[in-house]
Amino acid sequence: MKPLLRFFGKAKAPLKESIPWFIELYFDLLKYEGALPFEEVIQPWRPKAEQATAALEQYKQMNFRTYPYEVKDEDLWRWYALSRVNDYLLMSFQTRPDFHQAPSRQSEDWLSRMRGVGHDRLINQPVNRIEPSDYLQFFNSLGFTSFAEAPYSPFFHDKFDEFTTSITT
Repeated sequence: MKPLLRFFGKAKAPLKESIPWFIELYFDLLKYEGALPFEEVIQPWRPKAEQATAALEQYKQMNFRTYPYEVKDEDLWRWYALSRVNDYLLMSFQTRPDFHQAPSRQSEDWLSRMRGVGHDRLINQPVNRIEPSDYLQFFNSLGFTSFAEAPYSPFFHDKFDEFTTSITT
């Protein structure tokens, strides 16, 4: 990873080589052909994932005047790679038979190009290969907190006019 980042001029400070990168997990999942990705890819990778999130511990606190910290590009790359892992795992739920399948809005040209550059697994992902409980277990082990759907509230659904009206009346 370091030589690639230096090639593009992005790595100004030396990278911490001992901290794993979530991009490794992402590509491990992408090229995995088996039927048990949680047991065979995610579980073995968990110690590395815990080490990678430990390096991002400062971001658990909000960055403000009484608790300032520097936001490093390297850390943002780590968060982005974790978001790609998250997207890949969430996408597997969308292939479940009980999930509404909307027709693809992508053109055949675009789909063909994506297949040609090695993204076929993202387009034709196998039927759900990870259970929701496994997904939650993985992210909870990294320090994330799961939450259930909350009842409707104008405050949480960007209905500011309804919210202010309900407060003032």
